[in-house]
Amino acid sequence: MRYLVTFFLVTFYSFGFDYHLEPYSVTDGISCMFGLHGKVTQSNGGRVVNTCYIETSKGYVVIDSGPTYSYAQQAYSAMQKRKPLPVKYVINTSAQEVNILGSGFYKNMGAKIISPTSYKSMLKHKKLQIATKISADAFSKSKLVASNGYINRYKK
Repeated sequence: MRYLVTFFLVTFYSFGFDYHLEPYSVTDGISCMFGLHGKVTQSNGGRVVNTCYIETSKGYVVIDSGPTYSYAQQAYSAMQKRKPLPVKYVINTSAQEVNILGSGFYKNMGAKIISPTSYKSMLKHKKLQIATKISADAFSKSKLVASNGYINRYKK
């Protein structure tokens, strides 16, 4: 019995946290992966935000990178199944952790990251509350990364 439990745990944790992402076509060239209703928990891994991507002739533009590195990795995999294009830009619409912590994955892939100016204060404090709310497996590799550009949404 002990070996069976050990086998199950090793098998379960070796595959990482699965977000079960399914892109839905909103209109031609625009697809979204919808978040789950509720608060950030161990069971949802922070998947409480919608993330979308726009297909252009040069690659994808991602709207909100998602709650973790692994979320972004799985979203990218889902995009590649539809059409193998690079991600050129990530536009984060909020400085909330669930919107931005996937940015590190896309930055590693060569994408330019654009965030609201409020993101700068997040970089200074580096206190991530989501790390205490989701599993270490889901949070693995997630960190704040510098943006390539900032937008002040209140400035005209």
